[in-house]
Amino acid sequence: MTSSVSGQRLRNVFVSVAVILVVLLSLAGVLSLVLGRTIAGCLRLSLACLFGAMYLAFVTLWLYGRKTGGRVLLDCGPYPTWWVFLVFGLIIVIDRIPHGSLASSWSKIFETVVLSSFFVIGALGRLQIRENGIWQYWGLLRWSSIKSYHWGVDSTLLISQRGLFSFLGLRGVLPFPPQQKQAVDDLLMKFCPNSQVA
Repeated sequence: MTSSVSGQRLRNVFVSVAVILVVLLSLAGVLSLVLGRTIAGCLRLSLACLFGAMYLAFVTLWLYGRKTGGRVLLDCGPYPTWWVFLVFGLIIVIDRIPHGSLASSWSKIFETVVLSSFFVIGALGRLQIRENGIWQYWGLLRWSSIKSYHWGVDSTLLISQRGLFSFLGLRGVLPFPPQQKQAVDDLLMKFCPNSQVA
């Protein structure tokens, strides 16, 4: 992986964490005003609300993307380190069993299933070119959402997207197998003729 690809991934993480923290603290502030508690006292509730909303959005978009993505034109395989997702999912379950927290309440069971399902979906995800976009392991990026793209040195595709949060400067970072780079490039030119090649 090149330093530019690593740098983009790191920027994506920092921007995403910063946005989540701003939303989390803003939600805690609103809950503090409504409930008459301190902001610190509302952080756990705001985290639960934010996590619940994010999970609901994730599953909804995942199901919708699976349904509307169209047929697979090119399957580029699983995430390069798919097994890491599976290990984290198992660690969540295994960590909760010895402490008795898994069986202590329905909310803990639900929390364990939700957290584990994130990682199982990640482990089972595949990188595919579909009729209606690129299936990015766990979500569909529609052709019309691609503003520009360029290839990294190591056949990693960097994509700038159109949309509500495009001002954040986040880019998709998709590691394609080197032997499929030309086929992917041909499909990008076919389905995204108006996208700028950066």
